[in-house]
Amino acid sequence: MHPYINPKYSGGNGEKYAEFLVNTLKPFIDSHFRTLTEPEHTGIAGSSLGGLISYFTAIRYPNVFGRVGFFHLPFGIQTA
Repeated sequence: MHPYINPKYSGGNGEKYAEFLVNTLKPFIDSHFRTLTEPEHTGIAGSSLGGLISYFTAIRYPNVFGRVGFFHLPFGIQTA
């Protein structure tokens, strides 16, 4: 992962999204529902770009997400 921002595609806000999940969404869910809050009971998953941001978030916040699932990741970028 690298912090490259391509202005053609309006830039990367992945870190902001990951911070939102960790600092806003997960605490809200944990406070309103009966959850097991430990990382070994907390997962994140997605497909395609959602899988890539799930992977990014899980490795950035291993103290929050102990499980990660991803499908059809766009790791390789092919050029013509």
